[in-house]
Amino acid sequence: MIQHGFTRKYTRDDFVFDYEPYSPPSEITKLYRVKEGEIVRRDISAEYPEVVQRMREEYLAQYETSRRLTREKRIFPMHARTQAGN
Repeated sequence: MIQHGFTRKYTRDDFVFDYEPYSPPSEITKLYRVKEGEIVRRDISAEYPEVVQRMREEYLAQYETSRRLTREKRIFPMHARTQAGN
């Protein structure tokens, strides 16, 4: 398996959606549970297919919105001087 090192994580409630969009053959998605503030590294996608679908749709909607706003120049990176408090 080719590892691209390009993953995105989306958290909601007690779940973490792990998305690898460029992994062959298409995309790889995993779902993890959060317990006591820690991610339990056991893929529970098969147990919660409806949560996987919902979180995938939410993540992609947020990604697309972010991309469009950036393209429309409605989101600007914070200027270095502002970050320094000057």
